[in-house]
Formats: sequence, structure tokens, C-alpha cells
Amino acid sequence: MNGKNAAFSIWLAALIASAILFIGCNDQMGGLGLGGDSEAPSVLTGRAILEKENNFAGIKVEMVDLNLSMITDSDGYFVLPENMTEGEWTISGAYPYFNSASGKFAVTNGLPEGDLPVLKLKKLVEFDVSCDKKSYALGETVYITLVAENVSDSDVTLASPTSPQTTFAVRYGNTVVAGSLLSGTEPQPSYVTLAPHEPVEFEMSWTLDDSSLFPGVYDVYAIVTTSQTHQAYFDPDPEAMAKFNSTLFDKLTPAKIKIVSDRDTEQF
Repeated sequence: MNGKNAAFSIWLAALIASAILFIGCNDQMGGLGLGGDSEAPSVLTGRAILEKENNFAGIKVEMVDLNLSMITDSDGYFVLPENMTEGEWTISGAYPYFNSASGKFAVTNGLPEGDLPVLKLKKLVEFDVSCDKKSYALGETVYITLVAENVSDSDVTLASPTSPQTTFAVRYGNTVVAGSLLSGTEPQPSYVTLAPHEPVEFEMSWTLDDSSLFPGVYDVYAIVTTSQTHQAYFDPDPEAMAKFNSTLFDKLTPAKIKIVSDRDTEQF
């Protein structure tokens, strides 16, 4: 082989190698979603929202025909199962103190036909909580007033298989330091029926007998539990508490009180 042929062969080999390297890099970039024609399949999601709320975490969404449940994130999104079989499916969403909502969608070739219905849950009950004072010293008693109002046009019944049904929880920052948003443990069924647009008042109290309470601002929450129809949200199991019960705090407006180191009752 003469010098010209040898040089040409080397140039051709380098060109082929460069082309192979370029094709390989292009394929890799496409697989990473950085370019090319291939795209990773997107996660199939639906959405459920709560009327008059900004945080939609904790809505329980069920696929009725599969006996499968999902939980929404703070924006209301939930993930549907993959590779769904063809046919018509029903989803329903539920959350305490809201009307349940349901919708249907059809699946073809493993994907829904068009957009999934947004589940819109209408508010049924609003809670307002207040305390007799703004500032307290250790040893004093906080008197809590809870007003539950039916904001719908139909009767609403809140029921629990245990008592008491009214409860309060106190948080310092994001930590519960007293009480809970759980039903009582006495084996006595209880219920409250609220007429349309009827406010009903309840009284509770909390004695500040815990010397570990720091001076500062505390949030007082209170509700009437409804564990008869929404059991998961009032289950004391730690996993259920994290998934469901903890999301109730984001939907409630607390009363704020200040615990002081002496009997100074200055307002804040």
C-alpha cells in the first residue's frame, strides 16, 4: 500500500469512528430525555380538590372497581396504576367535612381517553375556635369554645363509635404538645346532626399543668370528629396518623394563645 492509500485509509477509519461515537451519544441523550426522538413514559395522574381550601393533601381517592385507594399530595394530585385494562372506570374522592365526589373515565390501550375528571369536593362543615383569653400563665385553665357550622343546604350528621366526639389539639410550631384530633376512647357511640347553616357551640378546657411548656405562642385546634364515616382519618395508628390525621391541621384555622412565664397577661 503506497503512502496516499495509507493516509486515506486512516482518514476513513477516523471518520467512521466519529460517526459511531456521535450516534451513540445521541441515543444516550434521547434516553435521558435530553434530546432525540425517544421520550420516557409520563406518570399517569389525576386530581382532587377541596372547596375553599388551598392545601389538598390527604384526600382519599378510590378506584371503586379495583378496591384500590390513593392519596393526594398538597396540590391534589394522585398517581393512577399502570397498564390499566380497557373499559370504563370509576374514581371517588372523600375527605372529612366535605361532600364526596366521583367521576368516570374510559381506558383504551392502557391510557385514559382524554383528560381525567377533576374531583371537586364541596365543603359541608366549618369550624371556628376561640379561647377566653389571649395570654396565660402555667397553672391557669384555657377555656376553649368550638363552633361547628353546617355550610351546606342539607342536614349533616357527624358520628363516632366512641366518645367524647369533640376534641382539641395544641401545637407549638408543628409539634403537638397537648391533646389530639382523635375521637375519645369511651365505648359510647355519639353523633351530632347539624341543620343547614346552623352553628352549634361546644365547650372544652385545657389546664396548663405541664411544667415543660415553654413560654411562647401556641396554636389551639378543635373539631367534632366523624370517625364513623372517615375512619382512616381518626385511626390512632402512627402510619394512619401521618397519612391522614396530620393533614387535618392544614384545613383548620387555630386560635392563638400566648403562654408566659408569669401572670403578665399582655396581649400579642
